[in-house]
Amino acid sequence: NHKPLNYRQLWTALKIIDGEGDSVRLIYSQELRSKSLNGGRKGDWNREHVWAKSYGIDKSGADFTDLYNIFACDMQINSRRGNKCFDNETDKDSWEPPENMKDDIARAMFYMAIRYEGNEPNTEDLILNDEPNSDRADFGNLSTLLKWHKSDPIDARELERANRVEQIQGNHNPFLDDPEYAEIIFGKKVIKKIIFL
Repeated sequence: NHKPLNYRQLWTALKIIDGEGDSVRLIYSQELRSKSLNGGRKGDWNREHVWAKSYGIDKSGADFTDLYNIFACDMQINSRRGNKCFDNETDKDSWEPPENMKDDIARAMFYMAIRYEGNEPNTEDLILNDEPNSDRADFGNLSTLLKWHKSDPIDARELERANRVEQIQGNHNPFLDDPEYAEIIFGKKVIKKIIFL
């Protein structure tokens, strides 16, 4: 039931799913910024792909505009994060998001790894592990993401965002309804993927 958007439609969608009044909540800084300040200039907010595009996301696939993977983000912070994988520190290879977003990001990564198996046009089989490799569309770090998922339960804010995404693109993140799936699928190294969507 996923209804992909085009890249331009993401501006409007993010104003809804990350919107708070006349502002949007930015993923890494957690600031509120005017909805009208979207674009590519200093002080603007733009579209952050938490599963980095260089790790298997083609610009013409459904994964490129999947709203579970895209958040409003300060343009300069987005640039600094680049395509770094997630971990508990920020350095040349890793990016640490704010504490209250770690679990949200973990569940978004689980969704992407299950949703995209490379069996749709212009998509690849997205894999989560602890040895990221952009040549193989392997992203990480899985062990860190599992810890984040376990340490912080799903809250009303995260559910509200998911409900807004579902209203726009028509599907739901199963890890919000059944958080135990994360351990079943990723924690025990299950090889065969299960499709929930």
